[in-house]
Amino acid sequence: MIKLYWSPRSRSFLTIWLMEESGLPYERVLTDISTGAQKAPDYLAQLS
Repeated sequence: MIKLYWSPRSRSFLTIWLMEESGLPYERVLTDISTGAQKAPDYLAQLS
């Protein structure tokens, strides 16, 4: 399954739309970049 890290009010909407159109299974993981969540150690650990 694909994990899609997305953020509100960003261009990630396009990727969500494409995933929905493809019909492939995926999991949406909210990452609020307005609060700096993309710089948190636990978030960065998930990416490696």
